[in-house]
Amino acid sequence: TDIALLAQTEVGEVSTGAAGAAGSGRSSAMPHKRNPGEATTALACSRMAIGTVPVILGAGVQEHERAAGGWQAEWQAVPELFRFTSGAVQWVLRAMSSLQVDAERMQANLNLTHGLIMAEALTTALVPHLGRSEAFRAVQRVSDRAAQTRTNLHDVAAADAQIRAALSPQALERVFDVSAYLGSTDAFIDRALADFRSMRPQAAAR
Repeated sequence: TDIALLAQTEVGEVSTGAAGAAGSGRSSAMPHKRNPGEATTALACSRMAIGTVPVILGAGVQEHERAAGGWQAEWQAVPELFRFTSGAVQWVLRAMSSLQVDAERMQANLNLTHGLIMAEALTTALVPHLGRSEAFRAVQRVSDRAAQTRTNLHDVAAADAQIRAALSPQALERVFDVSAYLGSTDAFIDRALADFRSMRPQAAAR
C-alpha cells in the first residue's frame, strides 16, 4: 500500500519496474506514466487471500465426529489461500527488487511546509533554555507567522529575538536538518534486519 501511495503523481517519491522493460507498469494511455503494477497486484492477491478466510473459519465447525461439507470446503479454500499468499509475496519481491527512490522529490515534498515540519524539533531544542510551556508558546508564535507570511520557519525563528538568544545560528541549523531528525530509526532498522537474519541464516549472506 505504501509503495502504491508513494508512487502516485501527487507524491512521486518512488517508482517500480525497470523503465522500458516488459511489465514495467507503463501506462497504455499516458506513455510518460509508470503505474506501480507490482504493488497493486500484490494488494489484489492479498485481498483474494482474505476472501478464503471466512470459508476456512466456517469449515472449523465440525459437528459430531466428521462433519459433512466442512472439510470438503477446505480442499479448495486452503490451496487458494496458499496460492494467493505466495502470489502476493512474489509480487512484493518484484516491487522491492525494482524499487527506485526519488530523493529530490522527497526533499521537495518536505519543503512544501516551509520548514513547519520541524516545529517539534525546534520546540525540543528550546525546552532546556525556556522551559516547556514558554518553548511551546515561542514556536507557536513563529509558526503562525511563518504560515501567514509563507516564509520558511527557519528564517522566522532566526529573526525572533527570544529564539535567537536561546539558540546559536549553528544550533538552529542543526535543528532544521531533516536528515538528522530520524531519532532511533537506524537502530530499529538494524535490529529488524538482525532478527530477520537470525531466523533466516541464508539471508545473512545477501
